[in-house]
Amino acid sequence: MKKCICILFAVQFCLLGQVFSVAGLGSYEKMDEFANIQVKKHDMKLLGTCIYGILVDYKPCTWCFKTMSQKKMTLDEGKKLANQMVAEYCEYIIKNPEFREHTLATRKRQPIIFHHEDLNPSQIGFKIAFWDKDVNRPKKPYLAEIRFVNKQIHYYVANDETQALEELEIEPIDQKFLSKF
Repeated sequence: MKKCICILFAVQFCLLGQVFSVAGLGSYEKMDEFANIQVKKHDMKLLGTCIYGILVDYKPCTWCFKTMSQKKMTLDEGKKLANQMVAEYCEYIIKNPEFREHTLATRKRQPIIFHHEDLNPSQIGFKIAFWDKDVNRPKKPYLAEIRFVNKQIHYYVANDETQALEELEIEPIDQKFLSKF
């Protein structure tokens, strides 16, 4: 019986090893590390990080994270925050070779829709949801959500009656960030 349990654990360990090698454990740890730095720096709460996930509205992201904040933020304040986070995110991804290595290694194994030939900014994204302590979105003129996906920053406000998101503005990211990739 003891031998069977040991064999079972060995098999589980091998299977988990395969899962983590496919997911890119080093890149996952780096993604987690970056998200945690951002939430501490900007007084947010981390809702999750993921590799090969859906950020929002069925938009695939290779590396993304989701946060929430109880701050009230105007469009101008939100733009400043989002652009700072995008700049830091792009720089972090470029400076850590785990992301590029993972992209290339995974691409060689199997072409999945999320995979690209090489690292590029359309693979990264984040979402900042703004909620009060009662889990209500702030009323206009304050932002209800910021999303960075597909090389664009989307800014949303909440509908006064339904709390549904209404897109306020779309801002393409600065070319200087794209040129680093």
